[in-house]
Amino acid sequence: MHGRLKVKTTAEKEAERAKEREKKKAVYLGAMAKIRHLYNSGDRSEKLLVLLGQVLERVPEFTTLWNWRRTVLGELLKKREEVGVLDKEKEKDKQLPSSEMKKEDGKEDDCEDQKEDNNEDDNAIAEKMEKERVEYLIEEEKKEKERVEQLIEGEKKFVVRCLEVNPKAYALWLHRRWLVCLHPTDEVIKREIDLCNLYLKFDERNFHCWDYRRFVVNLGGISMVEELTTTTALIERNFSNYSAWHYRSTLLDTGSADTVNKELEWTQNAYFT
Repeated sequence: MHGRLKVKTTAEKEAERAKEREKKKAVYLGAMAKIRHLYNSGDRSEKLLVLLGQVLERVPEFTTLWNWRRTVLGELLKKREEVGVLDKEKEKDKQLPSSEMKKEDGKEDDCEDQKEDNNEDDNAIAEKMEKERVEYLIEEEKKEKERVEQLIEGEKKFVVRCLEVNPKAYALWLHRRWLVCLHPTDEVIKREIDLCNLYLKFDERNFHCWDYRRFVVNLGGISMVEELTTTTALIERNFSNYSAWHYRSTLLDTGSADTVNKELEWTQNAYFT
């Protein structure tokens, strides 16, 4: 009747959903075909990194693609870290043709023929030019290191986006381990502990996160006392947090007799609270 909205039938809704699934499937298969072609042909470029990211953001459980992504990242980092700018300049000097080397030698001979009063001026100019050259190369080296750090930090942000899709994907946490091991500074360790705290708030029984936390604690040499304090806060918030209890028990395996006695007293009080 006029003025009434047409309500879609169950069959019509299912047909629309099926059409949408087929569309997504076609996009996925197309992307995978490109990825396989590039990877198998030896491509290790940022273009492949982008394609891998497009699939992994939607399917973060795809372990094989994470393995490929690490391979590509490893190659990119190797290219940027293996030979620095200063080293490249040294290599370039070694590869100068003999004619160029003779020119350099000729300059020295010419200098010997010049008057003594010009020698000092020439030497000063040469020293200034060499100083400026070295300063430039040092600055370029610094920029190259910054680009490496940006690549690693960008990858960490990408992992976080994928964790928002599935925080219990094992391959994600494994990839994060690999990234942290590249530059495990104190600041990096602290940020990773904060990340664990965040995801344990979302799901206190996320055993992938707990396992990753143990890895970070061992890597950073974080003390047992600090971790006991963390588990105390978690248990006080939820006495039935079995994951926190289990983690706490592993910490106490290395504790002293005094620590164990205090733990028994604490748990006994908790029973009657």
